[in-house]
Amino acid sequence: MNWKHCFTALISLGLICFPYNIIGCSDGDDPYDYYTSFFSQRLNGDESFRPFYYTGYRFLYDEMEPLSTKEITSEEWVGFTTGKATKKDVQQFVLKFSYKQLSALYNHIEKTQPLVLPDSVKRNSFTQWFIQNKDLEALGYLMYTKQVEPFVAGDEDMWADINRDAEKMKRLTKSGIQLWTVAKNDFIRLRYGYQVTRLAHYSEQYQDCITYYDTYIKPNSTASVLQDLATGLKAGALKHLGKREEAAYNFSQLFAGKGLKRRSNYISFIFSTRDEELGDIKKEDVLKLCKNNKEKANVTAIYAMSSVDNNLVELKEIYQFDPSSPLLELLTIREVNKLEEKYLHPSIEKLKGNKIMYSWSLMGDADNPNYDSVYNESEVEAKDLIQFCHSIAQNNTIPNRGLFEVAAAYTAYMAKDLKKAKELLSSAEKLNLSPAVKDQWMLTNLLVTINEKETIDAAFEEQILPSIQWLEGKANKDEEWKKFYRNFFTEIIALKYHAQNDIHKEVLSIGIAEKMLGNYYNSAITFLRTKMSSKDVEKLHAFMLSKSLNKWENYLVKNN
Repeated sequence: MNWKHCFTALISLGLICFPYNIIGCSDGDDPYDYYTSFFSQRLNGDESFRPFYYTGYRFLYDEMEPLSTKEITSEEWVGFTTGKATKKDVQQFVLKFSYKQLSALYNHIEKTQPLVLPDSVKRNSFTQWFIQNKDLEALGYLMYTKQVEPFVAGDEDMWADINRDAEKMKRLTKSGIQLWTVAKNDFIRLRYGYQVTRLAHYSEQYQDCITYYDTYIKPNSTASVLQDLATGLKAGALKHLGKREEAAYNFSQLFAGKGLKRRSNYISFIFSTRDEELGDIKKEDVLKLCKNNKEKANVTAIYAMSSVDNNLVELKEIYQFDPSSPLLELLTIREVNKLEEKYLHPSIEKLKGNKIMYSWSLMGDADNPNYDSVYNESEVEAKDLIQFCHSIAQNNTIPNRGLFEVAAAYTAYMAKDLKKAKELLSSAEKLNLSPAVKDQWMLTNLLVTINEKETIDAAFEEQILPSIQWLEGKANKDEEWKKFYRNFFTEIIALKYHAQNDIHKEVLSIGIAEKMLGNYYNSAITFLRTKMSSKDVEKLHAFMLSKSLNKWENYLVKNN
């Protein structure tokens, strides 16, 4: 935190600053919104990657697992009943019903005992499925999990210590192996195998954990997320046994997989590879364990994921290993966002205009001795990234070619090579763009169009109004696009008006951005009071009361 700038902001704006950093000076920068951005982090369309969107201020962008294990395993049980039970009822049955209630259902089916249960349990579609199909093997397994769960997952109180009763866990493991032996359905056998592997892991019987995985999980070909979950348990056991390279290899492949527990697998990978006493595990040592180029791409990608530095070298390696890797898309988006922080944001800060937004990137500010060197390096990096992304877009086997071509065009815009940006946009327009990439194309095209003009006149205002209204529509539905809308007016339009001395339109550009965010900072009012002369204010007043405004000017006034 640069306290000199913070203090200046507080004094000059009377404790009111434009909400570029929502957290404010006292709490540090907003880790999600501290540099100028117009490039969406969600272009690859996979929400399971959300924790790994770029931010230089947090270990992870989001601490939550995007995918729910309970949701996915419930869907597997719905499939087991061929859709006869609903996912909601399955979750209620598995997560909420007690062992005693399941036992009563079991005795009703096996011994035709009267079913003494609440109506909510009786009416449950999963309950009805068991009654009709009399599948005691599946019901017995769910009863077993009720006994196991307290020792491996605890209760709903996340702060409560989990009771790891070694003797009880040992008995449950023995029972689980016996039940696995007599089970006939591979769907159920896989689940018993998972539970005994889990019990061994959490009772710190790590060699047993690996043995159980190899015996009860690996040979089972049933398609299930439990395969990956069990592999994660084995990888954790390997780490505890000192086999860190093997653990890192397994976690890297799980990270690149279907998305379940992607965040947890990444953190486990970090713990496996980094150790102050033992030293860090080198990428080359993990690559030796890979069976093919796709696995090598996954290892290279996860090593690059935590870096705030330029990773173009790693991107090129991934492309050589596995051109269709979804991790290549994510890392490319991250590289563009890094350049926004290190290059675009400082480029805009260099422009003349009233600086109402106080934000700090990892570069610091112009007083930082490394500022210009980082900026100049980023300029070179931008040119290299343009070439790399464009080359990928020429590969017909790439599933999302448009993402890379639009990334190249946007990076050319950042590099102020507007001619190149237009060429790349024209090329991208001919590709099959996803809706998200199409929106990014339109925003990039708008930015290029604006920056081609030295001044904004009435004819140009009329020309861009439909695009602005489109941008407003996006912003009204999406928080990320709200920031793009704000940045567009405060970082692009307002500074254009400042350069041509249209101060009244400059302050209106600030106000329109502020209204979109629905905040209470009153930055436009503060700007009026502290930055505008009496004549400027009189001109603004007359402008807002004028009956002869064009459509653009009416838009500015009505949306302020």
